[in-house]
Amino acid sequence: MILHDTITRLRAPLTSSGYGNQERNWAAATSTDITVKWSHKSVGEVIGDEPRTDTRAFVFGNPDLDLEATDRVIGPDGFTYEVDGEVMHSYVRGQLHHLRAYLRRIATKD
Repeated sequence: MILHDTITRLRAPLTSSGYGNQERNWAAATSTDITVKWSHKSVGEVIGDEPRTDTRAFVFGNPDLDLEATDRVIGPDGFTYEVDGEVMHSYVRGQLHHLRAYLRRIATKD
């Protein structure tokens, strides 16, 4: 597999948010650089009177790719994305071949 793009994985610890709930503390997130295959597509649209850009990306990585559904990713373009759904495992002849994840970023214009 040709992996030539570097992304930065952000993983935030869970902290108490009061009332017994937990939330991710993104100010305390750790970052790790990972080499992957990166691809993305942006779509601009207007919802009501609000222009926005919906950018979806996907990454392919080796079987040891350490990425979770609760992580965020800084892409090669410098923007921060959220993992959209679970990380998928792809098998070839019964052996884990690679992992892939879909990412999403929505930006609104003021």
